Amino acid sequence: TMIIYKTTNTLNGKFYIGKSKYDDPDYIGSGSILKKAIKKYGKENFVKEVIEHCEDETQLNIREIY
Repeated sequence: TMIIYKTTNTLNGKFYIGKSKYDDPDYIGSGSILKKAIKKYGKENFVKEVIEHCEDETQLNIREIY
């Protein structure tokens, strides 16, 4: 299942919105800024939540931008 997700830093409230073609519960994102934040604060201080499930890649891309 393709998903739109939100990864939140529980220490400062900053968050990242991303998309994934696979709903892997261990994957919390891969943006360069997010990677730096995970290295700085530790993965244990981030929470991922699924915002939306998408049926196809076109819908996935549209919904991520939204």
